[in-house]
Amino acid sequence: MYQGKHTSHDCRRAPRKNRRLRWNRQFVLLVSIIALLVGIVGSSLAYLVTKTDPVQNTFQPSRVTCRIDEEFDKATKRNVKVTNTGDTDAYIRAYIVVTWTDDDGNIVAQKPVAGEDYSLVIPTNTGWSKGSDGFYYYASSVAPNGQTGTLIKSCSPMGENAKKYKLTVDIIADAVQSKGDSSDGKPVEIAWEVTVKDDGTISK
Repeated sequence: MYQGKHTSHDCRRAPRKNRRLRWNRQFVLLVSIIALLVGIVGSSLAYLVTKTDPVQNTFQPSRVTCRIDEEFDKATKRNVKVTNTGDTDAYIRAYIVVTWTDDDGNIVAQKPVAGEDYSLVIPTNTGWSKGSDGFYYYASSVAPNGQTGTLIKSCSPMGENAKKYKLTVDIIADAVQSKGDSSDGKPVEIAWEVTVKDDGTISK
């Protein structure tokens, strides 16, 4: 009797033990699959992070430059304009320097007099105006590759001094970007001490 009960007792426990064993195997298998998937995803992420090059953004500052364009036939300078050779809209001003030079290119102390030693024709209504500092200011901003109106229609030597010396007419121009503001005002107002009107034109 005792052995029979003992045998019966062992038979009842055996199925639970087998089920537990099967469940443990399934659990281990499931955990192994999850770990494998996590390892694959982790490897993929690591690959993406280590292989992807960073995006580099290089910011180029605006370039503000200008060029004098003119016609010259060794005796008369004509149709002088200024071209914006930069990559941003800019205001332009110019200064006209007239001197005598000798045969060696040296500047003569005697200063040429307009109307007496040379003829200088400054056209009207071309956008230029002369400031109190002697500079000619072009009222409107000029787009990249754009040109100002005509600054000098013509300039040529005259009088007795023209027989002794060479008349040299230099145009010195500079430009300031028209875009951008600061707490102190617009760049052109700070650089040239001009006033920018509501329509965007400047005056000195």
